[in-house]
Amino acid sequence: MKFKGYAIKLLIIIVILSMAIGINLHTGQNQPGVNQPGGGNAGAGNTTRPANDPTRRRLNPGQVDDESATNLTKPEDESLYTIVLDDFERAGEWAAKMPIDQGIVRSKELWGAPSALRRAYAKRTNKQGGNQGGNQNATAAEQQDRMRRGKAYFEKENNEPRKILGVRVEYMQRGYNWFTVKPPRPVNLDGQVKAFEVWVCGRNQRHELYIMVLDFDHEPRFIKVGMLNFIGWKRMTAPIPYTIKQSDFRKSVRRGLIFKGFLIRCHPQETSGKYYIYFDNLSVELSRFLEENKDRDDPLDIW
Repeated sequence: MKFKGYAIKLLIIIVILSMAIGINLHTGQNQPGVNQPGGGNAGAGNTTRPANDPTRRRLNPGQVDDESATNLTKPEDESLYTIVLDDFERAGEWAAKMPIDQGIVRSKELWGAPSALRRAYAKRTNKQGGNQGGNQNATAAEQQDRMRRGKAYFEKENNEPRKILGVRVEYMQRGYNWFTVKPPRPVNLDGQVKAFEVWVCGRNQRHELYIMVLDFDHEPRFIKVGMLNFIGWKRMTAPIPYTIKQSDFRKSVRRGLIFKGFLIRCHPQETSGKYYIYFDNLSVELSRFLEENKDRDDPLDIW
């Protein structure tokens, strides 16, 4: 009887141990952190995912994901454009001003154009007429490409040069006189401005022509174009000096300049009687490389 009691106790102990072992094994299989691909960290030595799991994202302290590198579409020289700010076919919208004690100035829309512009327009129209269908398809494809890449900043000018802007000055006194010729509203130039170009008809006087702009900080700046001591039409260019600020690499804002108009500083020895000057085909050369290749979801710092 005594042996039988020991046997019963031993059987009970074995049953209890087997039940405990079964419970532990079942818990270990269902626990998320024990050798399970999608579980948490149940133990200090257990891994959440195997090393060869393709969905596993590992941190690389030396890696930098730069989205701007994936936005580059064309080299910088293909993002350089020459656009026409005003062909002066509606030159009556411009206004000329001068201090009343120095004289009276007047601007007027007149018929005429430089012969070089007329020849260029005739050559361009003859070339387009020879291959009209192909040019239309090419122009449509080019416009779609410009829209897709955000290049629809300007449209091509194909107007026939027929009109110009004329300015007449009647001096009242000698001295360091000056007058301005401004468009109906300032023109924002979105991009890195390289140079200005304008056709000017002078009257062989020692006056100086300047272009008025606002820089990146909205400070007024004056770009010298040149002397007006010539007769007839002349194409004058003015490169933008590096001293004029157009951008800030520490900010995500629109870069460029704001065109305000022309300034003519008169020579004191030639400020008598009347003076005439004429303008045509004002254009600008600018680069839009950063505007076309920037990260499109990068917010602007203008709020």
